[in-house]
Amino acid sequence: VNPDRVLAGDKSLHYFSFWSTHEGVVFQQVEAIPGGSYCFSAYGHAWSNRISGNSNDGFLSAELDSIDDGRLYQRVGIDPTGGTDWTADSVIWSDERRQYDLFEVFRVEATAQASQITVFIYSRADAPVKHNDVYWDEAALTLNEFFAVTPNGISEMVDVDTPTTMTRTVSISATSTVSWTAVLEAGGTLTPTLSTSGGMGSGDVQVIIDTTGLMTGTYSVNLQ
Repeated sequence: VNPDRVLAGDKSLHYFSFWSTHEGVVFQQVEAIPGGSYCFSAYGHAWSNRISGNSNDGFLSAELDSIDDGRLYQRVGIDPTGGTDWTADSVIWSDERRQYDLFEVFRVEATAQASQITVFIYSRADAPVKHNDVYWDEAALTLNEFFAVTPNGISEMVDVDTPTTMTRTVSISATSTVSWTAVLEAGGTLTPTLSTSGGMGSGDVQVIIDTTGLMTGTYSVNLQ
């Protein structure tokens, strides 16, 4: 306490450099849905001061840009490819700032490009003061939004001399907050029947094609 070094519960993540600088990260790889939009957030703050740390001079950070300021920056990041190299160009970072003595949120968003993503918490102290201490708490990774359609296309060959009705399934995978509609693009040469015109979250669309009356040829339509 004075100031609080834990935001919630009994503990926070705490690391430091003593009369030295540092630059580094803590990271974790997490399973993800390719194409999903993710938000990673963590609350952080720092204690940076050349002289503080006893009952006489307190436990607060120095004034920004003073001689006692360790210039200790924090940020969070996501590698949407799942890599663990925090220096890679693929890592997407939040804003970087000196967040002294008071927990505030750091937040970044990215779209997953693989079946796992990597989240990072980062700090960098540029001046070797006595206390370059970093605190993190309440880290969270959330899936904001995801939408995918499978398969990408349907192709069938039929004997027009034997009329038939074909039913094929198009599957929608989406987070519960995503609404969608299914319509046939104008100008197509085929007019199937759709089992539904839309929905919310995951679901299926049955595409029903009646070949009665069709002559030999190629027919197509886009489902949007």
